[in-house]
Amino acid sequence: MTYLDLTRREAEDIVSGERIPGRADLCSVIELTTFLRASRDSEPAPPMRPDLVRQIDAADPGDN
Repeated sequence: MTYLDLTRREAEDIVSGERIPGRADLCSVIELTTFLRASRDSEPAPPMRPDLVRQIDAADPGDN
């Protein structure tokens, strides 16, 4: 695996699905990110299991 030297701005652009001039090597990563964002927006999250809801309800707020 190669090391990608990215600025914070470039990383933010990738996450938001924007193409970076001169970085054609990142096109597939940007396409995947765009697909994942679209999937997230179109598919609702599954409901939380009832046992997990009970665990959260029973948790002590001071445990954080």
